[in-house]
Amino acid sequence: MNRVLAVSLTLCLASCSDDSWSTAPSSVRASVTSPTPNSPYRSKSVVGTFDFIFTVHPSCVQLPLDVRRRSYVMTLPQGAATATLSGGTFGGGDGRHAQWNVIYTRVSSATSELWFSDPPIRELLPGGRYLEIYGDGRGHLAEYGTSKMAFRARVGYCPAMSPHTSPSCAVPLVTCESADHELTLRRR
Repeated sequence: MNRVLAVSLTLCLASCSDDSWSTAPSSVRASVTSPTPNSPYRSKSVVGTFDFIFTVHPSCVQLPLDVRRRSYVMTLPQGAATATLSGGTFGGGDGRHAQWNVIYTRVSSATSELWFSDPPIRELLPGGRYLEIYGDGRGHLAEYGTSKMAFRARVGYCPAMSPHTSPSCAVPLVTCESADHELTLRRR
């Protein structure tokens, strides 16, 4: 009986491990663990300050034009497993919620992974609105110059925040999911 259970569990786990990247909008399976600061993936050469430009997939026409491309500044300290964004007004950091400008990283000279999932990035926008980005990207983060990587994410836009329960939306969230949003990182 235990052998049958073990085989069934193994088959179930194997069938749930699809890491393919579709080109059409799809659901998001973001990472939920972060590397340790002494991770073997950490590269001493790929650290510093970067322009961080997030562009949604062209199929996301339901999102307003002003949220389809967002630019921030990302700071990636040497030896750290997280980077932070600046250049926007981010939610959280109020004692009850974590600051919502944290990016978990796994960086090496060969390949890099960036993800925000707990918490997502949440930028507070003028007019009582917010943008939320939940996802992950993989690619090469160049030591110099500009890097581009596909970014698998769910982007949510709230046109009217609730005045009573922050941070929540007073109306249904407008969302777009794709495995092909684009992330551009340009060393400053």
